[in-house]
Amino acid sequence: MPRFPVALLLCAGALVSSLPSTGSTPAEHGLVRPFENPPATAKPVTWWHWMNGNVTKEGITLDLEWMARIGLGGAQVFETSQVPLPGKAVHRSPYWQECVQHAVREAARLGLTLGMHNCSGWNNSGGPWVEPADSMKKLVFSRSVLDGPAAAPKPPPPAPAAAAAADDAFAAAAPPPPLSPGDCIQDSIYPCPSEASVV
Repeated sequence: MPRFPVALLLCAGALVSSLPSTGSTPAEHGLVRPFENPPATAKPVTWWHWMNGNVTKEGITLDLEWMARIGLGGAQVFETSQVPLPGKAVHRSPYWQECVQHAVREAARLGLTLGMHNCSGWNNSGGPWVEPADSMKKLVFSRSVLDGPAAAPKPPPPAPAAAAAADDAFAAAAPPPPLSPGDCIQDSIYPCPSEASVV
């Protein structure tokens, strides 16, 4: 039996066994009431995407009223730019600040909590104040396929440029894995042997 159902059964057993042995029910002891009308602190909070500045005060009110109506406890604002058409509420612009203030007021009116990411996008605290050496990194690589043994193999070509500032991280060598027909993927790290079928 999986651990999760066992844990639930044990918890349920502990709850029932803690009741007085007078034939009373959980409802008589007030154990059902919090589940029928949970407090606001027990309600779920949703992720609320503000997509590439496409936010309006009217839309904020409609979204928050809908969240309150379906029983959510609040929202976490997360700005991202996955939509190609930018909207009016550009991050930190005067209109964006008006929208944030409006969202805070509306959430308070509706009894919802409201949280925000500490930055725009996926970078968590990124911005022009972060020095390049301390900023997010992207690992890029280049490769050379060698026929050996060789006393002094040719070094691999330079890795593609990922940013203006780049440093070498490490070099590694490994034998290619054995390939059988059907295992080969075109344009993978290892070239396809002629007898392998390309998928």
